[in-house]
Amino acid sequence: MIEFLLILVGYLLIYLEFFFPSWVFGSFALFSLIGASVLFPVWWAFLPIFAGGAIFAFIGLYQVRHKIALKESQEGFLASAFDPQMIGKRGVVATDLKPSGTVEIGQDRIPATSQTDYLAKGTSIEVVGGEGANLIVRSTKK
Repeated sequence: MIEFLLILVGYLLIYLEFFFPSWVFGSFALFSLIGASVLFPVWWAFLPIFAGGAIFAFIGLYQVRHKIALKESQEGFLASAFDPQMIGKRGVVATDLKPSGTVEIGQDRIPATSQTDYLAKGTSIEVVGGEGANLIVRSTKK
């Protein structure tokens, strides 16, 4: 009777491991299933016991996958993007660009990356493009 109780506890712990991830539930589940297979009077009992554990693991994975997976498409959404109207605008470097930092265009301070390696604070710049939320700038001094 204790064998069946250990099997049920092991299966429950495997299932819980997917919703409360830690090494604790998984470890106790393993110990419980090993203990049940050792206590079982038939030597081949470990095969169905661990097969059942694998089934509960797949059920847990299925449940987690469907609770976490996105229900709708995220196509067309951008996490962050530069304003394409900024291309061609001029400003000054607000913090040294090594090669990234901040530029000031009008009253706005915007993250930027230098097209070259280094631009010192106060250098005049022109926006030539962008990547993500960063502008790509180059010096207007020749």
